[in-house]
Amino acid sequence: MTARWAIRCLVVAAVLAVGALALPPAETADAGWFSRLVREAGETSGTAARLGAGTLDDAGRYVSKLPKVRGQATLAARRETSGHWTFTNAKGETFTAASQAEMARVARVLAPAVAAGEARLTLVLTEDTALAASRALDELPSSRLRVLVDRKSYPLAKRAGADGAEALTVQVRRNVHVPLNDKAGFQEAMFQLERAFRPSWVRVLAISDDGPRRLGAVAARNPTTKQLEPDRIAPDVLVDALHKIPRQAVILTGRVEGDKLVYRTASGSERTLELTPLKRAAAEADVDLLVLNARTPRQPGSRNWLWQRAEVDGLETALKRRTFADFLNALGESAGGLTVTTSAGRSGRVNLQAVSAGSARNDGVSGTLETIVAEVVSETAGRVLTMGLEGDVVDRKRVKELDRRIVPGVPSYLQIGYLVGLICGVFGWPFARAWWFRIWPPEERADYGRVVGYQLARLVRLIVFVVVFMPLVGVPAAIANLASQIWSWVMLPSRVLGWIVGLFRSRPA
Repeated sequence: MTARWAIRCLVVAAVLAVGALALPPAETADAGWFSRLVREAGETSGTAARLGAGTLDDAGRYVSKLPKVRGQATLAARRETSGHWTFTNAKGETFTAASQAEMARVARVLAPAVAAGEARLTLVLTEDTALAASRALDELPSSRLRVLVDRKSYPLAKRAGADGAEALTVQVRRNVHVPLNDKAGFQEAMFQLERAFRPSWVRVLAISDDGPRRLGAVAARNPTTKQLEPDRIAPDVLVDALHKIPRQAVILTGRVEGDKLVYRTASGSERTLELTPLKRAAAEADVDLLVLNARTPRQPGSRNWLWQRAEVDGLETALKRRTFADFLNALGESAGGLTVTTSAGRSGRVNLQAVSAGSARNDGVSGTLETIVAEVVSETAGRVLTMGLEGDVVDRKRVKELDRRIVPGVPSYLQIGYLVGLICGVFGWPFARAWWFRIWPPEERADYGRVVGYQLARLVRLIVFVVVFMPLVGVPAAIANLASQIWSWVMLPSRVLGWIVGLFRSRPA
């Protein structure tokens, strides 16, 4: 009996080893056809579905679904690679303009109300047109311009950058702008801005030298208003604390100086923290690390010499919002608006910056004066004024991967492959069961002294069959079963004919 159990253990180990070898490793998952299929299926489902940024048909469908408003006419527009412009209206009628003379006829052909002066023209551009042909927008007739991104259209606006020069931006919210620079950075920024921002996922941390050495299980809340409050934490345990709150958003306040975070203690002195270990810990725990960049790095919840409680300007309102764009919109109210850009970070991460128009670094007396004014305002009003936000967040690809997972910590392609194999195993049950009997024959009652031992052995065998063996052989078993059924139907006429022949032969002469 011991030898039999040893053989069975070896069989289970061999089955698991074959399954591990049959699946691609995590590092090369994207190279496999199955993982590509899974990824493409995920990207074309739910809220992540894209309409196709470069197709005029998608923009035309969007225009056709807009409600009719008196005094407004909307056309979809796309600039072709040849340099011509193609327009379409809500009825699906199209017009191509290859010269300024033809451009002047667009409104007369597709929007007569605009030509008659009864309506104002709005053009909805495809995403690729706004990105690639921003310098050619002056060719368009006088109109309001919008750009279509993921089923939503946003107004285009010109906004002064840090260098003072005007740049074309997408106005995602009233105080949130995304410049039309490179395609990858723009799409990543738009994805991050439209992500859900749930207060239950947010932890506002206040660094304090005498703070607790561990975070609570849930975020601190005001017992009266039920609003989020800062969680005090000691600086030397901040890295460990990030590992304890996976997939949450952590908000810190301080002044970013290169790779260091400057914060102010309760005594008024300033100290620094290395940002690199914090970013590494955030990446390991899939935490969105958000740093509110402030000239006066007082910590929220601390008290000043007037015994006023420090609060980050606009943060309380921002924490009530439901998307990251709305969060930044409230946060940027006092900053005169924020310009959001992204850049690639370490694997699965992206660096996100939200900078106010007036936060460009100034030298000499001007910079000193601004710092003094900010210091005075912060101390007397108890408000921490932010210059913007710097984030090290989970990138779009990683977010979709995490959202597809049913069991945390297990790659989605493994989970989906397992479920597909299990379902196929159900359809191929007759063959899977027959193969299993050859590998692990049924238990004999005579080999067990007690009924309990016999039933437990049968239960173990059933669990191994359903949980391990069926998912591994599910696909070939389903194919074999389907081929058997097809062959059975193909041979049905022959069997019927043989039955009829046999019936006549069996009759006596």
